[in-house]
Amino acid sequence: MFYNRVSDLIQTDMSNFSVVNGVALYTYRNVAHARTQGLETTVRWQATSRLGLNAAYTYTDTEDLDTGTELTRRPRSMARLGLDWRLFPRTELSVRGRYQSSELVDSTTGARSPSWTTLDLVLNQKIGRGATAFIGVNNLFDRQRDFSNANDFGPVAGRFIYLGARFNTDGAF
Repeated sequence: MFYNRVSDLIQTDMSNFSVVNGVALYTYRNVAHARTQGLETTVRWQATSRLGLNAAYTYTDTEDLDTGTELTRRPRSMARLGLDWRLFPRTELSVRGRYQSSELVDSTTGARSPSWTTLDLVLNQKIGRGATAFIGVNNLFDRQRDFSNANDFGPVAGRFIYLGARFNTDGAF
């Protein structure tokens, strides 16, 4: 759990946003007195010798104490889920999911950036002492912000597929 009282907080607020020659310009807003409070929790569980799970959750409640309004760019909920599964003695699949709730971006209009979810997958294959080949995809469902919507602060990068190898150089070959 956490509780913070903050003086002279500087925050980005879309109410101070403009576009000049196609370039977004942000200015900052001073919040004289603010409060943030919430809960952060993490759980790890090794279900079997081949299956590990982890989860994390953050709940955040914010307030500009002078206006009674929510602070900008602070999502109320964020959650992460992970699974590591050894399919075979030298093969492991990792799955990572992330969720972020909507967040206030403009204190004047009440505009919000939409919530979003991403899913990442990676398959690791040990190919020798100290060497691992991998293939993966980040942002499997290609969730990307709507660049035509200045209020959307979702993921910038879309789906990314990669392939590679890692070599341990500590003499383990």
